[in-house]
Amino acid sequence: MTYGYPTRLLLGGLVLLAAAGCVKEKNDFMREDTPDATTIEGVVTTSGGEPLAGVELRVDYRKHVGFHYALTRHKARATTDADGRYRLVFALRDGELQEEEGAERSFSLTVDLKRLPADRYLLPVDQSAVLAPDSPRAEADRTAAPQCSYLIRPERNGHDRLDFRFPRKRMLRIVLTGYEPAADSDRFEVGTLFPWGAACDTADKPLDTPYGIGRSGFCRYVALRYEEAFEVPCALDEENLLRIERTRDGRTATEEQRIFVTAHEPAELLFRY
Repeated sequence: MTYGYPTRLLLGGLVLLAAAGCVKEKNDFMREDTPDATTIEGVVTTSGGEPLAGVELRVDYRKHVGFHYALTRHKARATTDADGRYRLVFALRDGELQEEEGAERSFSLTVDLKRLPADRYLLPVDQSAVLAPDSPRAEADRTAAPQCSYLIRPERNGHDRLDFRFPRKRMLRIVLTGYEPAADSDRFEVGTLFPWGAACDTADKPLDTPYGIGRSGFCRYVALRYEEAFEVPCALDEENLLRIERTRDGRTATEEQRIFVTAHEPAELLFRY
């Protein structure tokens, strides 16, 4: 099985489909295992590898034919147990595996994080930003759904494993001083990268982790005045990558630090422009 990076569903497209054609949604769950069933299992953990119980996962099949037809089949659902383990079992139909001209087909595995408190865990809202039209600083997109979806390519009678990590959160105080821009292009921005999401074996990751990489919202932590303090989200009891970007005279220099963040250390970090 292969899978892609998290994707956001475009609800606007579904609205157009509903207005112009036919939209179908149905359950297609298995009542019992069969010899040709497909299985995906794994474990969902938080900081320090502790198991996360009660997290819901699901597999969906979708078929789109232009703007005239959309079909969603909910193939499997599971909830992690006390050890953070889950198991998704479903059957693949012949039509779901065949190519059809003009039709787009996909399978997705979605992890629903709505049961995780936003003040304690790193969620999609911590990684999103919306640029305010009247301000050089971005604001968090509070409409970000508390879930992440991965495109998968299941095979009939396939048995695959996919683990997830959703760390606890600590807001780290970052103090920036000496910011005196001489040009409109001058800039001082701080951000963090941390382990987050599905296990991923990409070789060029900026952190040594078996999981994907989450990022604090782009353009959300940008200096506007001489001295400023930010509360930037970090993964608690995990190694994080702190990234500082300074732009002067059209040239950008990037400074990076690997920091292991605990409940009390580091207390805060100070940087100068």
